[in-house]
Amino acid sequence: LRLAGPIGGSEMPLAGQLVLTARAAPAKGGAEITLAPFELRLEGPARVGGLEAEGSLAGSLDAELASRRYRLRGLTLGLEASGGPVGGDPIRLRGQGEALLDARAGTLDLNGWKLSSGELRLHGDAVGRDLGGDPRFQGSLVLDQVDLRAWLERHGLPAPRTGSRGTFTRVDLRGEWQAQGGRLDLQDLVMNLDRTQITGTLSLLAAAPLGYRFDLKADRLDLDAYLPAAPVRGAGDTGAGAPPPPEDAGSSPESSLMTPPGRHSVASSGATAPPWAFVRTSQGRSSQAGFPRDILRGLDLAGHAR
Repeated sequence: LRLAGPIGGSEMPLAGQLVLTARAAPAKGGAEITLAPFELRLEGPARVGGLEAEGSLAGSLDAELASRRYRLRGLTLGLEASGGPVGGDPIRLRGQGEALLDARAGTLDLNGWKLSSGELRLHGDAVGRDLGGDPRFQGSLVLDQVDLRAWLERHGLPAPRTGSRGTFTRVDLRGEWQAQGGRLDLQDLVMNLDRTQITGTLSLLAAAPLGYRFDLKADRLDLDAYLPAAPVRGAGDTGAGAPPPPEDAGSSPESSLMTPPGRHSVASSGATAPPWAFVRTSQGRSSQAGFPRDILRGLDLAGHAR
């Protein structure tokens, strides 16, 4: 069996060729059929915007046509993507697992699935229920420890711009998840970020704007290491990002958020600017943005962090 044809998208630029090849074996008067092996291949390469991808999904399919049960065995996934946002080495994704779809009962079970891209490794399981009505999904997720910064930089993807390059070098995660009605909940979350362990729950709400709900606890956090590095300024360079000079002690309340007492002036000392500083918030007296109001207005954020 060979089926082939072009694919495209109306909502976003998508072009490529999809090819299915399989060896089919009907049984029980045509009530059952086995495709062993089968391969669904993306050729072209397929293009989505500036991203180019090629890959395949292979395995065996046992289909009970009367009961509408479909079992996928020995699934293997291979995908390679380059171009567009991938400015370095191509991303090569490998995966494996098994699946059982019961279309009559509206259930889906994914067992023993694993995904990897170099040293980035994910594994877990998932189930789906009420697929014909209000579908809901749940499962477990494990991310093995990875040097996330090195992985991002190897593929030319944006890495976090922090004051220390030792950040995001040891990341791992495990937890349970469930998704329904445009909401994704991460529960029993345990995440290790370098020397910090974070536990709790996190939810994403697919709304406008995107909503976040959280209840998180961290055992320790070196905040300075994760803030953006400040440039070193010369003796005569005040710089747009430097805090304003202190004024007299009798200034009005709206201009009283100043550089803390005892902190040396960056311009006079020539030292590296601190990663944070109090600044005046009175727009009439300073052009500096004292607080990211526009960013906060675009967030639907509620939760607790300890």
